[in-house]
Amino acid sequence: LRSMNVVHSQENGVTVFEISGRLDASTAAILDREFSKIAATGVAKIVWDFGGVSYLSSAGLRSVLQALRYVNG
Repeated sequence: LRSMNVVHSQENGVTVFEISGRLDASTAAILDREFSKIAATGVAKIVWDFGGVSYLSSAGLRSVLQALRYVNG
């Protein structure tokens, strides 16, 4: 069973996304939804913690790159 978990928190004005599990085509939409919720608040500083990621596919990487492009304008 493929699963991924995303937890986000605020630390000193920085949003930290702590990601664990598999980030692939079947779970990338979870990250997209979580990022969209936070992006709507106008966040500008993000730290991505991939320490708990066991697998990262090109689809998962695409989600991360899209989020970075959004933040960087």
